[in-house]
Amino acid sequence: MAPTLDPDALRAEVEAARAESQQGRPAEALSRYRALRARIERAADRRADIGVQQVRVVLGLAAAEYELTGHLDAAMTLLDEAETLTGAAGAESMLASVR
Repeated sequence: MAPTLDPDALRAEVEAARAESQQGRPAEALSRYRALRARIERAADRRADIGVQQVRVVLGLAAAEYELTGHLDAAMTLLDEAETLTGAAGAESMLASVR
């Protein structure tokens, strides 16, 4: 059985990663986002609120990757992934953020 995630705790962790990025620490944010992404994928929790956080994680990854590397193509690939995830997770409310 796959572990389930606590939506509130996950939301707080995503906010912490976002804060790292906003405070000028993209490397730390990137590390947090990668760890969060791996945890979400392992859990395979299909609840909508988890899907929204998964989209936020991939958006954060795109921003942090671009800030650290300057590779626009890689960032755009992550944005495409985030857009796909919005549909899969039923997180249409995130489409404006993705686009």
